[in-house]
Amino acid sequence: MLVNELAKASGVEAHVVRYYARIGLLRPARNPENGYQLFDRNDLQRMKRIRQLQALGFSLSEIRRFLEQDRKATTDCRRACLRAGLERNIARNRRRIAELEALQQRMEAVLEQWGADQCRRAPCYPAAPASGEPALGTPHGLNPRAGHTAYAKPGEGR
Repeated sequence: MLVNELAKASGVEAHVVRYYARIGLLRPARNPENGYQLFDRNDLQRMKRIRQLQALGFSLSEIRRFLEQDRKATTDCRRACLRAGLERNIARNRRRIAELEALQQRMEAVLEQWGADQCRRAPCYPAAPASGEPALGTPHGLNPRAGHTAYAKPGEGR
């Protein structure tokens, strides 16, 4: 199958297939007549494996190592390596979540310190989208051009 056919069968864009071939995650044969990359069912299975591992949070370099192990290691060894990788990803995600929760608390504390009504009456405060989320680019009325910063009260400037 050609690049576009593999892309369609695996649910990705053609440029993703070409990129994976360029970095060695896929190893297509070449058509001797025209030089086109040719993929087979093994490539389709490999593509599905790559997408599954990405969905579990693995980077492409980690996926490369897993795919190399797939050829060399026993099922138990592959499972142990995958498990260790998942445990690392879970720990990393927990750290990220803690960092995001701390950021959220800091942001809420600043808003509470300012008083929500002051921000909402400011002329730079955009109309909120229908979903109730703040408009992108100007969260909660912060507008650097109007002198608002994340740590100053409105009117205090920079």
